[in-house]
Amino acid sequence: MTDIDKRRKQMAKNKKIAEVQSAGVQAQISLLLEGVANSSVEILSCTKRATVVLLRINKNTGVFKLGTDSSRWLPKIQKVIEVFADFTKSGEDIFCVINEQKLPLAEIPEKKAEKMTLKTDSAGRLNLFALGVLRQMEYDGLKNLSLFGITKICELAFCGCTLLTSVSIPPSVTEIHGNPFAGCVIRELYHPCFTIKDGIAVRDNKFLYCERLRSSITIPDGVTEIGDWALAGCESFLSVVIPEGVTKIGRYAFMFCTSLSSVVISSGVTKIGMMAFANCDSLSSVVLPSSLKKLDNCAFAWCDSLASVEFEGTMAQWEEVGGKENILENDSLSCVKCTDGEVVL
Repeated sequence: MTDIDKRRKQMAKNKKIAEVQSAGVQAQISLLLEGVANSSVEILSCTKRATVVLLRINKNTGVFKLGTDSSRWLPKIQKVIEVFADFTKSGEDIFCVINEQKLPLAEIPEKKAEKMTLKTDSAGRLNLFALGVLRQMEYDGLKNLSLFGITKICELAFCGCTLLTSVSIPPSVTEIHGNPFAGCVIRELYHPCFTIKDGIAVRDNKFLYCERLRSSITIPDGVTEIGDWALAGCESFLSVVIPEGVTKIGRYAFMFCTSLSSVVISSGVTKIGMMAFANCDSLSSVVLPSSLKKLDNCAFAWCDSLASVEFEGTMAQWEEVGGKENILENDSLSCVKCTDGEVVL
């Protein structure tokens, strides 16, 4: 027998072992789920060493990595089934039990995600407990989503979830790519106000045209750049605070945020991109820090209510910034107040 034949034989043997193991795991968990309403178990992947299962009860869905020794994970999965089925337990309570049981979470395999539809309860709620990357998937009537354990949300992850109004993102998430909420009608993201966690890069198209994103936006220390189109078209949120860690506000970042009435730009911002705040119809006043070195074309253009702009530097610094030319197109604005006088527009 050649080495190739030996490898093929071993691969076939491993495949058979995995199939038997998969069937065994399916049978054992199905037995535990007998009599539990709105429950299901699905094998997502199986190797000689571990099986990845998706367990669902009502609004709770978990992705778990189970070893070959069922005597070790069976009592743990039973505890999780009990807490999944307990309507009084919150997502945070369940996550604590998972951690206490030391039952490993797993990532939804990419190939499975392409064809997967995650179910919600009758009210459209879903608590998802998983590790790693959350890719674009289908959701059945998703309205309210809470994530636990996820570290990265991919571009267009919730694209087409037209009923999605509320999302809770855990502190474990350090990457949000592209525009994961395209087509959604987000009203609450970290209720009562939308909070971007430390370390998340607010980059291009992040929440583009989430028209019903409400309340305030707090961007914490650790974020250094607001990317192009980052929050453009979010028509309903009212205020934003940009902290000292941010040095650049990208092009069109807040364009068409028509309800935005309060903007705090802290010291540290050196550049505000083209049309960054254009068409912010409710914005009546803004204070620009002395750290500002460049104000690109039409940064505050067509802000119909903008009547007061203060610059915390001198008139000479304002000329260097290029502000006189690039803050025009506002009939309501006649001058910019600097520390040593007013620049007439």
